[in-house]
Amino acid sequence: MIRSLIAVGLTVVGSHAAVAGGVVPSEIVPVVVAPADDPFDGFYGGLSLGTVQGDVTDVGTATTFAFNDGTAYGGFLGYNFQNGALVLGGEARILRFNDHDFSVETAAVGGGTITNEGQLDGVTDLRGRVGYTFGDVMVYGGAGWSWGTLTALGGEADVDGHNVGLGIEYNVSDSIFVGFDYTDRDLSGANATNDFDVNNSTATLRVGFRF
Repeated sequence: MIRSLIAVGLTVVGSHAAVAGGVVPSEIVPVVVAPADDPFDGFYGGLSLGTVQGDVTDVGTATTFAFNDGTAYGGFLGYNFQNGALVLGGEARILRFNDHDFSVETAAVGGGTITNEGQLDGVTDLRGRVGYTFGDVMVYGGAGWSWGTLTALGGEADVDGHNVGLGIEYNVSDSIFVGFDYTDRDLSGANATNDFDVNNSTATLRVGFRF
């Protein structure tokens, strides 16, 4: 017991002597771990390119005309809020269509034929998105409202309706991402003589920038 007390006393005396002599014991420096970034958080924008499909129904005669498959291209702008693996956001998108039209000849009453023509030039989408992330990959679903102008059966009709879609994005770097998006739209509208229902879907590749 006496030897133990003597050893403790010598240790304390030695420590004081080292400090008095200018030797400072090493300090324990705490390691601060920076919080992980939210790679999908903030504003983003980019360009889209893909295909468009669909058809239009003349409600009055229950006649459906299939559009030719065309090219879809445009741009988008949105904002994401990321909380852990969950991402919530909103997006505005404009798509223009090439060769998305139809031309069908039907028999006329009394003989001859009638050529029915039409086209959908493009759509504007507003939608909310809910996503889930796996590192630099996000899968998401979206829903919202769409608008477009249909030219068919001799007149123009403003059409609008809901949209739903699915997509995936991959962050190539801190600021650049690529992705794929599929969106389906159910639109309706009328011109001076006809009511229309329009089914429209797009599948697009996307390249964007986060800022």
